[in-house]
Formats: sequence, structure tokens, C-alpha cells
Amino acid sequence: MAKGLADPTAIQLRNCPICDVPCSASGLIGELRPTTPSTRDSFLLTECPCAELIYLSPTPTAADLDKIYQELGQFGEGSVYSDPAHGDAIVAYMQDRFRALSGRVGASMPGPISILEVGAGLAWLCRVAKQLNPEAATVAQDISREGVDQCPWVDTYVVGEIADRRLDGLGPFDVISMTHVIEHLVDPMAALRRVAGLLRPGGVLFITAPHRPVGWQSDRAIETWARYSYNHVPAHIQYFARGAMERAAARAGLVLLHWDASHEDGQAFEAWLAPRPPEPQAAPPPPPPAARATFGARLGEAGRRAWRAWKAGPPRPQPRAVRSSDISTTRGPGAGLRQRQGRIPMLNPAVEERAAFYAEQFGGAVPFKHVCIEDFFEASLAEGLLKEFPRFASDKALNEIGEVGQKAVFEKLSDIGPSYAAVARGLGSDEFSAFLTRVTGIPQLLWGGESMYGGGTHENLDGIDLDAHVDFNYDDRTGLHRRLNALVYLNTEWDDAWGGALELHSDPRDPAHNYVKTFSPRFNRCVIFETNERSWHGFPRIVLPPDKKHLSRKSLASYFYTKDRPAEETVGGHTTFYVQRPIPATVRPGEVLSPEDYALVQHLVYKRDVFVKLYQDMQVRDGEAKAHLQRQINQLQDELARERASREVNVGDASAKTLATALSGRVARGAARRTRSVLRRIPGARALRRRLLGL
Repeated sequence: MAKGLADPTAIQLRNCPICDVPCSASGLIGELRPTTPSTRDSFLLTECPCAELIYLSPTPTAADLDKIYQELGQFGEGSVYSDPAHGDAIVAYMQDRFRALSGRVGASMPGPISILEVGAGLAWLCRVAKQLNPEAATVAQDISREGVDQCPWVDTYVVGEIADRRLDGLGPFDVISMTHVIEHLVDPMAALRRVAGLLRPGGVLFITAPHRPVGWQSDRAIETWARYSYNHVPAHIQYFARGAMERAAARAGLVLLHWDASHEDGQAFEAWLAPRPPEPQAAPPPPPPAARATFGARLGEAGRRAWRAWKAGPPRPQPRAVRSSDISTTRGPGAGLRQRQGRIPMLNPAVEERAAFYAEQFGGAVPFKHVCIEDFFEASLAEGLLKEFPRFASDKALNEIGEVGQKAVFEKLSDIGPSYAAVARGLGSDEFSAFLTRVTGIPQLLWGGESMYGGGTHENLDGIDLDAHVDFNYDDRTGLHRRLNALVYLNTEWDDAWGGALELHSDPRDPAHNYVKTFSPRFNRCVIFETNERSWHGFPRIVLPPDKKHLSRKSLASYFYTKDRPAEETVGGHTTFYVQRPIPATVRPGEVLSPEDYALVQHLVYKRDVFVKLYQDMQVRDGEAKAHLQRQINQLQDELARERASREVNVGDASAKTLATALSGRVARGAARRTRSVLRRIPGARALRRRLLGL
């Protein structure tokens, strides 16, 4: 909180420049004094929790900007750039980056490649581009003329704003660089949209900028920020974190390809952005199968009635949402929540109020539709969920092959404690279903309830990972289609270096082009995403430091269903599909494996062996199911043949009547009853039977 401010709540803070949402005084970090001449005595440092952006309020005046960029020189004698060692370090870094960027855009060296450097100054990237690839076309832009005469490696130097239309005639560009520029911009979103329009399809936007001071995550004190080497007030207007860059990229029609905030001990970051790929065209629905004569059809109308009775099986339960009345009421922290008029008791009120904003984020997200919501649950309820979180139990941790693993799942929320009972009531309410519909656009969503497979509390121990996968898409028991996952994380202490971040993949089967978006499992953070045939997700291996082995990754998973789904998304029912992780880049020819690399390769090979066995076992079970069905068919055919022979059925009208009587009697009912009994004991047999018989 700011020091020396009599009443922080009375301060009018400007909207976040990324999400354009007003920030309350709770986002105020403190007061900073200008480090260069300014028309103001102080500025306020503010954080938008939604966008993870730290920024100054108010923005510097035009007079401040003219003073900084027109009157005060940056590259003259005595500046840091006049130090040869400093210049050599920049050149070495840029050479490495240019090689990597050229490889990304598919440019050969030598060979044609077009570069635009925004806010270029001395145009370091253009400099190394000409050194390493004389055929490179280099363009620089800056509002100051100071660097023009010092950059003979620039083909065209445009002095003017980024909106200058001369740039349109020089583009589009393979690589656009904004090296320590975006932190200076009054309107970063306008700049990102502008450069997105100048990028060639397949091009890359390369950004470096200040990140956070050393030690910022531990104390978040304004004094720490005041000592930050990049605390340039008011020249540096905003400071991005990964979430802010991802959100800004999405709003500008871009995607974040690469993020590295380890530069200068975390004080600076590097990011690569690219144009958002077009949405894949939905495949046309498959043509209906050609008509074929089935066994039932050959027997006539009575036979078809008997087969329809067999096919229907036992009556299905009528699908419906789990309602709050289904959950027992318990006293405790969660029981203290009361229904507010027009509100969902379990949610943070601010979350409900921003449903329209979250809907925009959900609809425009990549690699598939999703949204991240901070401070999701009401604060006291979130604390209650963490306090009541169940202890790890081996009987709740059986993996796919029946062994005790490192993940425990408690599905029956109302049995855990009062806070979880309150959440169960909320998840099953009409109000929460309506909220999800406002955010996702999916109507008539039903919570899976406490008996749906896989939902509930999830606890992941040290050493576990979750390969990229798409979830099962259909529940045979209820006839419902799985449409949404909602994951709420309950970890008050977590470091991204420990792994375990949620990963959303564009295509894990194509590692070279797979785009991965990550979310750290922070306390009370909710990630909601669609579940379909391209919603690949997982998390990397958790590796806790020795003094943190007592911790675990905790979350609450809820799944939501509908009775139908769009035809273009509908495929045959299937179980969860996994794609194992590729061999890491550190394992390559000529390199000596470290103990960690060797252990990782062993782990990957073991997992592949496990999944090979799993799929082999599934094939054996499918074969057994098919054999059971075939025996039932053969038995039914034999009984019908004996019945026909015993009654001496003759060809003609009388035969149809006699056969109908036979099929509607003991033989057909007995065969259908025995077959259904077998099918109940065989997982997935109903779908297999349909494929086998073509019914």
C-alpha cells in the first residue's frame, strides 16, 4: 500500500491500458517520484489484477514526453551506449536472437528477410541483420532523429510515429522488433494492433522490456520498486507480466509464442508474438452410412420390434442438473454464505459483474476458447476450501492401470466439509448455470454432480505430470455431452519453477508448431475452457525443492454437460486421449546427458510402456465384448431357427403371423434379457454393439 497518502480510496486511478477496466484503490502499490524532469511531483504505481499489468497513474503529459524524447539525448557521449563493452554485449545478444528469429520465419542466410525496428534508437537488430545477412531489408522507426546518422546499417529510417503511413509501403515485415519500447507507450494496445497489421503471415514480433524488480514477489513494497534499475518515472509507463502480454496479444489479434522473464535475474523479459492463426474450418458431417440389411430386418417387423427392445436396454435416468436441494446442509464456513438478491453466494461479486468482459476473453482466446478469472470464489469461502481440503488417501489415488499413483480425487464434495457443500449447492444452481452461459455462450449447462467420473478435489504430489490430452466427450450413463471444464486452484504458495502450470496446447502431436499457453496454479484462480476434440491440456512434471516436499498441487475440478452439442463438434463417444511428451531438447546428438536428463528419459519411456499396456488391455476387453455379442447373436439365431422348425412355419401370409408371435414371446424376451445382462458387465459394449450390428 502507498505510503504518505492520506486517503488512498479517494484517488482516481486510470483504467488499465490493456483491459480498459477501472482499477480500485486496492490495486494501488504506492507513490513514486519522477526520476527525470516532469510537470508532476509524483505518480501512482498501480496493478491491474486482471491483466497482471503494473502501470503509472496518470499518464505523463505531452510536455513530459517532449522533454524525455526530444530534448534529453539518449545516445550521446557519456551515455551507457557509449561504453564499448556494453555495445558488444548488446550485439552478441542480438546476433543470437536474429539467428533464432530467422529460423522461426523460415529465412535462410544469406537470403531475403525484412526487418522493422520500432522505437529503433541505434537499431541494434538491424545492425546484426546486415552483419549476418547482407540481403536483409532493414527499416527503422523512431520519433527522435538522434539515431538516424549513427545507423548506416538501416536502409530506410522513418522519423515519426508508429502510425506513419510510410511504413505501409515498406512492409509487410518478417520480423518486427520492439526492444525496450512497449514500456514507454501511452497506448500500448494501439501500437500492438498497428504492428500486427504490418506483420507478414508467419512473421514474428520480438519484444523486450522491463519485468519486475529482484525480490518483488516476496515483499511487493514500493521501496523495492523505487530501487528498481528500470524505475524510470515517467518514461516507463507500464510493466508487463506474462498474463498481461497474453491478454494484450489476444486483443491485438496476436498469440504469445515465447516468454522468458529470466533476463537480468527476472528484471526484464523477452517475448515473441505472431499473428493469430485462423480458426480451423469445421469438417463437414460424415454422410449417413449406406443402408444395409440387418438381422432384425431380415426377420420382418416383429423381429425389428424385438431388436429395438434389445437395443434400448434398461431405461436411462432423465438427465438434469444437480440442484442445491440435492446437497445436504451443513454448519460451518460455507454455511455462512447467504443468497444475495440476484447474486451467486459462492462467487466474488466482482466476478459476476464482469461476465461480459470474461465472455469477450473466452470467445477470442487461443489455442481454444477459455478464460482465466482471478479471485473467483468469495474470499472466506476460498479460505474454507483450503482449510477443509482432504488429506491424500491411497484409495482415492488409483491410476488407469489400478496402481496407487500420485493423484488423489475426492468426488463427493458434500462429504468433505461445509465449504465444499456450499460449493456443491452453487455449482448445481440455475444462477451459476446462467452465469456460465453468459461467459461461454453455451446454453442449458448442467453440472455433472458428485457422481460424475473425475470431478471433485484433485491433489497432485511431487514428481507427477499430466500429458496433453482431450477428455472423454460423452457420458453413456446419462446421455450427456461434456462441454466445459472449470478448474479452481487452491495453492497459496507456488513457484512457476516447480512445474505444475496448466498448459493449453494447439496440437501436441506437432511439437515443432505446437502453441502452448500456461497458467500458474495460483490460489483462487479459475480457468474455464471448452472441452472438444481440440481442447488439449495438461501440466508439466512437478519438481518441488527439498524444503517444499510437504506441499502439493491442489485444485477443484468441475465439469459441465449439455443434452446436445453442435453437429460440427459431434463425433463418436470416446474415452480420454493422451499424447506423451516429446524427448526434451536437451537430449540431442553429441551432448552428454545430465543425471536429470537421464531420469527424465527413463520417466518418459516408462510412461509410454504404461500407455502401451493400457491400450493393449483395452483391445483385449473390446475383443471379449465382441465375442460375447457374437455368442449372443449366434444363440438367438439358433433359438429362432429351432422355434421356426418346431412350429413348421410355411412361406406365405401365415408365416409372418406365426413368426411375429414367436418373436414377441418367450424367445425374443429371453434373448434380449440375457444380452442386456452381458452388456451391463462389459465397459463400452453398447457402442461396440452398434458398430458390430450396424443398427
